[in-house]
Amino acid sequence: MKWKLNWKISLAALMVWACMTVTPATAQRYRKSSFQIREWGIGPELIFNFTGRELGFGGRAHLYVGRYLFFSPEVTFFPGFRYYKELYVGAGAHYNTTPDSKWGLYGMVNLSWNRWFNYDEFVTPKAKPHNLAVEPGIGIVKNRGCLRPFGELRYNWKWHEGSIRAGLLFFFGNCQTKEFCPPAKL
Repeated sequence: MKWKLNWKISLAALMVWACMTVTPATAQRYRKSSFQIREWGIGPELIFNFTGRELGFGGRAHLYVGRYLFFSPEVTFFPGFRYYKELYVGAGAHYNTTPDSKWGLYGMVNLSWNRWFNYDEFVTPKAKPHNLAVEPGIGIVKNRGCLRPFGELRYNWKWHEGSIRAGLLFFFGNCQTKEFCPPAKL
């Protein structure tokens, strides 16, 4: 039992470290390597959990590493307006199927460490203070400009619950021009 808890805490610490070191501030360091961050944006999001009818909020970054692929470190907090008081820290991998369109449709999978603060108020045997959550989903994001709204539908495999997310990302590198013109692909 103690080993399982230590393993989960170590994995959570590793994910927090990864989210804090691969940030937009360090993105410039990777520009000349094979792992190139093409553009990045950060912003807030609102979350609604369908099962618990719980409202949460969070913040995330989108780090584009290719034409189709981007990663998203994120932090989410449910303050316990109704039932759940919990914190999620993790990252997602996203595959944009329509990068040349005005709006991008993407599939994604997210892995997060979860700290459930009021787990002892629930009778389920799965309720523990530290959990790992795997969430596949789909989303839509604006592919151009300085301000890029996004929306996602996700499903949490462990708790068998869905959520919807909506937010606004700020891409500071694209704020100088009114139009975004991607280079021609040959």
